Amino acid sequence: MKKLSTVLLLITFTSWIACNQAAKNESEGHQMEHKSDADHHEGHDHESSDVLMLDHGKKWMVDEPTRMHVANMEKAVFDPASENANMEFYQTLAGFLKENIGKLSSDCSMTGQSHDELHKWLYPYIERTKAFSEAKNPEEASSSLMKVKESFTEFHEFFE
Repeated sequence: MKKLSTVLLLITFTSWIACNQAAKNESEGHQMEHKSDADHHEGHDHESSDVLMLDHGKKWMVDEPTRMHVANMEKAVFDPASENANMEFYQTLAGFLKENIGKLSSDCSMTGQSHDELHKWLYPYIERTKAFSEAKNPEEASSSLMKVKESFTEFHEFFE
C-alpha cells in the first residue's frame, strides 16, 4: 500500500510540474488575448463582464474535451472518500484537479462567446482549486473543497 501511495505521489508530482508549464503557457496566451480585449474595450464598464450569462436563456454548449475534463474533476471531488479525508488524500486530489485543469486548457477548442463565458467560470474555479491545494490541514482542505464543489453547481447552471 505504501508503494502504491509513493507511485501515485510521484505521478501526481510529475503531472503537477507538466501542468504548471502548460498552465503558464496558456496563461501567457490568455494574458495577451485579454490585453488586446482590454485595449479594445477601454473606457467601457467592465463590472458586468465578469458575470456569467446564459446564451439567450439557454445553457452554453461546451466541446467534448471540456465536458470530459470537467466530468472527471467533478467525479473526483464528489467521491465519497473526500468526506473527512486526510491530507494525503486531499493533496492527491489537488494534484489530480491541477492536472485536469491543464488538460482542459490544452485540449479546449472552443471559441467565441461560449469560450468567453467558460473562462468566467474557469478563472474562479482555478482560484478555488489553488486555495484547496494550499490548505495546511484537513479542516482547511475540507472547507476549500466545499467551495470547489460549489463551482460545479454553477457550471451546470450555465453549461451543457
